[in-house]
Amino acid sequence: MCYAIKLRNKLFAAIQSIENYKELFVHNPHSDFTRSRQISITTIFLYLLGMQGKSLAGELLDFYNFSPQVVSSSAMIQARSKLKLSAFVSVFQTITAETAAIKKYHGYRVFAQDVSDINIAKTNLNDPAASLLHLHAFLRYFKQNLPQSRFST
Repeated sequence: MCYAIKLRNKLFAAIQSIENYKELFVHNPHSDFTRSRQISITTIFLYLLGMQGKSLAGELLDFYNFSPQVVSSSAMIQARSKLKLSAFVSVFQTITAETAAIKKYHGYRVFAQDVSDINIAKTNLNDPAASLLHLHAFLRYFKQNLPQSRFST
């Protein structure tokens, strides 16, 4: 099994432990997350981890794949406010402890990388990806093929 899948499984296990011991991680243990609802603790974590910088409503539509059963922004905010900060700290500490042995890039453990694309004029109308320029690859190409002094700071 590849390391990324192992790490993902550890993340899900850490989130599940919060779900299993929710009375330690919610503000009101007698009423918060006691009934089966559409927004669970796991749903909150997966939603927050998958956010991409859109509006809250846009993120919810993406998360629920534009389903008619999408929850409201208000419902997600209210559900999130039931969790203590210690729930997020616990998941963070569990995952970082699991990754202590992996290689580092400039002293940091890399879990994700921003891959920005720039829309350019459409050159191929049949292929929407043909109108995107991958920013990181573009800069790497020009740094390798142009004099270095152009990119000095």
